[in-house]
Amino acid sequence: MLKRRQRILFSAIVASTSSLAPAQPLTGLFEWQVSADSGATWSSSISVNPGQPYRIRALASWTDGPNPSTGFAGCTFEQIDLIGADSSDVFGGASQLGAAATADFWLLQAVSGTPMPTLQEGTGASAGWRKLDKPDPSRRIDFGQLPKLGSSTIPNPDFSGANPIRVFELSALAGVPKTLRITAPWWMTGSPAQPQFRIYTGLTAPNRRPVEPAVQLDAVITIIPAPAAFAAIAILPLARIRRRGG
Repeated sequence: MLKRRQRILFSAIVASTSSLAPAQPLTGLFEWQVSADSGATWSSSISVNPGQPYRIRALASWTDGPNPSTGFAGCTFEQIDLIGADSSDVFGGASQLGAAATADFWLLQAVSGTPMPTLQEGTGASAGWRKLDKPDPSRRIDFGQLPKLGSSTIPNPDFSGANPIRVFELSALAGVPKTLRITAPWWMTGSPAQPQFRIYTGLTAPNRRPVEPAVQLDAVITIIPAPAAFAAIAILPLARIRRRGG
């Protein structure tokens, strides 16, 4: 009987200690993904043939931390780098200005009157590749949404508390064979400087950054010669042999 009471007491102590365990710290993740089947499946890398359509998207996700969040607030990048892309690659809708999202280019809650990113030439050490950037060099690319409630407590009908949440999507058409990498340099703020990644911690405007700098995962697109091209390369030596034999 004594042993049974001791076991019950021990179980109660363990349960009490577990309830006092520190909550998981707030972390942030920004992930680029690509799809070769019109968005049916997504991954960090795909292989496509020249002329084949594919899609690029970005997801933001986070752990809730000690204070439950109400949803994604936003994050900011200097630009979106399409490293390795050249003039043979087509990025649909990305060169259009305006607030309306389209089937080809989708941005989380684009604000009316603000310029959308445009397709531009890469600069610096990697000159020659493509990038998505604002026409005004002083502007950055923002992915975000207004809070769930405004200052007048009117609900925001476009607010989403999804985690992860889709913040960007872009259609593309593969160019000549090569490898492309999708990434984006963070806009760094604060002291010490950290990536600008925030979540809402209340229904109105309060928000905070993760305890540790948010992580970004790149995506890779490998454009390979079409099977027909391989067949032509394989047949060519045989044709030469036959001509010599004839």
